[in-house]
Amino acid sequence: PASVEAFRSGTGARNAAPKVGPVVINEIMYHPAATNALGRMPVEYVELLNVSGAPVRLYIVTEPTNSWSLTGGVSYAFPTNLTLQPGQFLLVTATNDLTGFRASYGIATNVVILGPWSKGLNNSGDTVRLRAPNTVEEDGTLGRYVVDEVTYKDQLPWPLAADGLGGSLERTDPLAYGNTPDNWHAAP
Repeated sequence: PASVEAFRSGTGARNAAPKVGPVVINEIMYHPAATNALGRMPVEYVELLNVSGAPVRLYIVTEPTNSWSLTGGVSYAFPTNLTLQPGQFLLVTATNDLTGFRASYGIATNVVILGPWSKGLNNSGDTVRLRAPNTVEEDGTLGRYVVDEVTYKDQLPWPLAADGLGGSLERTDPLAYGNTPDNWHAAP
């Protein structure tokens, strides 16, 4: 619009859909079962997925120490020089026993697993944000923007089987907007 008045009057056209990607929060284990038949470790994790057709650097190329992060219920800064290839998954977990975590869930060796994060996901509901560094502000702080965000609950319409019953929250369509319960289901 050419002016504020033109913007306010609008044309009746719909807004654009939310931008999704290039990396999304694809799975959240916020309330693992204490035990199960497979002997899995009762550990929280967040799975990310590169949904783009290109490699995504999780850092600023000119400043590789300024990396992406997870914030909200968890706090984790990704290591420097980390790149996700197209279609690649990455797990961030609450445990520092990454070998035991990989073995207990039968995770393939080509999946990157990082951790531990600090803080912890609330079993009744929380927010997980994937943030990317932007620019250094005038005051010297690093600006960040939200790449993806999910605020989940342990009640309907969110899938109840993810609340301590052995399931995790799994995104139904990685290319669709994720901060809505209708794009999540409980997965074993």
